[in-house]
Amino acid sequence: MENLQLNQCPICYGDGYIVETHDSDSSHRECCPCSAGTMAHMVDSGHAEKMSGAQMGELLATIGCEKALEYSKEEAKAEAFEELRMCYLLQPHAFTADNVRERLEKNCPCALDFLSPSAFSALFRSASKRGDIVDTGARIKSDRPKSHGRELRVWRRK
Repeated sequence: MENLQLNQCPICYGDGYIVETHDSDSSHRECCPCSAGTMAHMVDSGHAEKMSGAQMGELLATIGCEKALEYSKEEAKAEAFEELRMCYLLQPHAFTADNVRERLEKNCPCALDFLSPSAFSALFRSASKRGDIVDTGARIKSDRPKSHGRELRVWRRK
């Protein structure tokens, strides 16, 4: 499941299409029912029952992260990814979401207004899936008053 591409079917590991037909002036692709991209399609196609709990969780997390990033403005996402990149370049052994947020507040504060509330976890998940960063397994409490001391993952550059 780790090497699964976003457009790849989690059941058949295909490219998302089961039939591709061509005629003289057009081509038609019929979508694989197990890669339609929504839980309704997964359940309706019967393929949701074929997935393990881990596969289902991974699929739901991927869909959720895509949605969180979809509702954020492109410029804000670009700034957030750049500040995340700067964190793992400047602090390669340990950094958290608070470090990225601090850099955004300092360098481009308006970007925070245009990021979805769930965008931070989606940014880290995306960078992790790309292989840029790795979860160290350590957790620390946030020192931001708004976070009420919630635990944060500590990340490192891969």
